[in-house]
Amino acid sequence: MSELIPPKQTKDVSDIKKLQTLQNRTEQFNAVLMFFIHDIKNSLLMSLSSLEKLYYKLDQLSDQQKQSLTTIQYELRRINNTLIQLLSLYKIQTSLFSVHIDQYNVYDFLDELIINNQPLNSQNGIQINLQCDEELDWFFDRDLIATLINSSVNNAIRYAQNKILLSAQINNNQLEITIEDDGEDFPKKMFT
Repeated sequence: MSELIPPKQTKDVSDIKKLQTLQNRTEQFNAVLMFFIHDIKNSLLMSLSSLEKLYYKLDQLSDQQKQSLTTIQYELRRINNTLIQLLSLYKIQTSLFSVHIDQYNVYDFLDELIINNQPLNSQNGIQINLQCDEELDWFFDRDLIATLINSSVNNAIRYAQNKILLSAQINNNQLEITIEDDGEDFPKKMFT
């Protein structure tokens, strides 16, 4: 003969099933959302690639057209960086995030980032200087650090007058990467 579950326990079982259903729906929604974010990010990257090809024909464009292309490229990069950050947060929350640490030459890594940003820098009249020992090697997650630095460099491009200094050094046995621009400082009232 089967045991009868007291009414209180039946309610608890029902609540657990509702929570499990809600959790499953949330996980499904998150997976669909991440799919769309990946798709948008891929479209943005294709658009950025097409824009960079246009830079080879800049001499045929007016100054206003050049500035419009620069603005579009800057905003697309910002959107792309934000999407990458959202994907990273999702992966952290769902325990899908994995760090891929390897040894890299820091100078070559930063120099490559500068080269990748060159069309945008040139159009904005920004010069990025690199200050780093050419023999400096360090262990880090290349994609993660590239995302952070690209986001910071794009921000600096927006506010710099004409120079950005990207530097790296060892400080207290840790790799320290600094991005400085010659734009106006934050108002002091922001820090009080």
